[in-house]
Amino acid sequence: MPTPRWNRMAEMYRRFAPTDCALDWSDEAADAMFRWESSGDGELAKSLFATKPENGFAVGKKWMDVTVASWTADIKAGLLFPAELDGELPPWFLRRVLGMAFYAWRPKSEREALMDDLGEDPDDWLACSCA
Repeated sequence: MPTPRWNRMAEMYRRFAPTDCALDWSDEAADAMFRWESSGDGELAKSLFATKPENGFAVGKKWMDVTVASWTADIKAGLLFPAELDGELPPWFLRRVLGMAFYAWRPKSEREALMDDLGEDPDDWLACSCA
């Protein structure tokens, strides 16, 4: 039986699921997803794409994971600013899935960008001795 906390997350799975295909959003689908996430029980992993309609909660979680991975990479690269996500989704969700990438984000300094590009400290690279 899904918990209130899981039900709150299940609403997020619905937000990320595609709307152009038939998905199973039944109580049975919710129970199957809850069992799979909480204890690994059930056949959901084996039958996710084998049964029609597909479990909407599992499909939504998959697309949520893909989207969050993209956001995290874009935030770290400076292509997405955390403020752009404010108001789009509940704050509890953003804290939970983006964690420090969302709340501790800051633009990279020129030094940090050089360190990423060079793979080493730029002072070490520039301080070669020519004596």
